[in-house]
Amino acid sequence: MSITTTGNLGPLILQSLAPAMLYVPTPTMNYITVCDKVSMPANGGTTCRFMRPRALQPPTVQLGNSGIDPPAQVPQRDIIDAQMAFFGTGCIINEQVILQDQEGVLAWVSERLAVAMRQAEDLILRDYIVSAASQLNAGGGSNGDNPTNLGISDFSVAATTLDTNNAYKFMSGIEGMDRFGTGPVRSAYFMLTSTELQSDFDALTGSGFLSQWNYKRCVVLKLSLIDSEALEGNEAQAEQYALAA
Repeated sequence: MSITTTGNLGPLILQSLAPAMLYVPTPTMNYITVCDKVSMPANGGTTCRFMRPRALQPPTVQLGNSGIDPPAQVPQRDIIDAQMAFFGTGCIINEQVILQDQEGVLAWVSERLAVAMRQAEDLILRDYIVSAASQLNAGGGSNGDNPTNLGISDFSVAATTLDTNNAYKFMSGIEGMDRFGTGPVRSAYFMLTSTELQSDFDALTGSGFLSQWNYKRCVVLKLSLIDSEALEGNEAQAEQYALAA
């Protein structure tokens, strides 16, 4: 009488499918944070036209009492056209795979397609931001290179350049609080940087750089509540926390 062992069983019996897919590293995709998103209407063509008015000359000369009308100015505006572009990819899956395979193929393939779409959006925005940004070489570091590692004076030069050009600040500031280890945070710009510069930021702590851990605790708590409520889909509660913060 023959004995059935693991050596002569079919491979489908010897295999067991894990309940979940293994984790795939996903980038943060944060370049869209500093961008203004505009939705094109249906049947709205291929170009979105933006108009920016030019500043008028300030009237700094007194008119006196002659009653003569001041010289008129011609209002002007700049027109900026943004042309729509399409990007896309896809996966072809045979119907037999869906009917016969044990794993949820459509689920994880759809997830990877969504991540690929966001990665493409992030890469396109990154290339545009890099091409449109001006360049300042760091010189306040202490490693002797040219450019040097980041120093406090480099951030001051960058902030001065942005302030001089009337750049938009993303944070209005955080007031100080009567608690140990905390400090006020002035209005600031948004900075995108490589994770490899973390050691430079850590070296600046105490010399003008304030870590997020030293922000006013109630604000940090509010931000964590906003994130948790938003992740759970409670947008109304997240908005209330944002208004309270």
